[in-house]
Amino acid sequence: MHPAHQWYLTPPRLCPYLPGRAERRIFTRLASDSSRLHDAFTQAGFRRNGDIFYRPFCPDCSACVSVRIRAHEFALGRWARRILRRNEDIRVVRCPPLATDEQYALLRAYLLARHRGSEMMNLTEDDYAAMVADTQSQTRLFEYRREDGVLLGVSLSDRLRDGFSMTYSFFDPDEPSRGLGNFMILD
Repeated sequence: MHPAHQWYLTPPRLCPYLPGRAERRIFTRLASDSSRLHDAFTQAGFRRNGDIFYRPFCPDCSACVSVRIRAHEFALGRWARRILRRNEDIRVVRCPPLATDEQYALLRAYLLARHRGSEMMNLTEDDYAAMVADTQSQTRLFEYRREDGVLLGVSLSDRLRDGFSMTYSFFDPDEPSRGLGNFMILD
């Protein structure tokens, strides 16, 4: 039996996704090694950062939703095949869940391009290392590299009973024609 979780609610703050909107989050810390609870929280739409599970809690907005893709039911459409073709030169490397300076540099470039002004900009190198390694989850880290070795993207994913949860991903903002975010999801 797990002890009751303490739940917290953040004060309203600037939404990192929708301009002019405020967001709140409800969150708890998952302190025990419980894949069952991790699965349940994820299936209920919670996201993970380290051992913190959170989800948006915005009374006036429901734009943020977690998406579950049933791989055996998914059919590649024309847009997906086009993205896969654009990225045929990328090789995917599964790495141990350890943060690197190269990953952090790419994350900073991504945040500057995509989330300038959000609280994510305060993410230090130590914060990133904790996001990657300080977890009870079965975490996998995937690097997406061009054939010449240049790092184009990183995906932090957790293994669940019934699949994977892409915890966080980021990519080279100077490669917009590739559709790297979509490519990592397709992968």
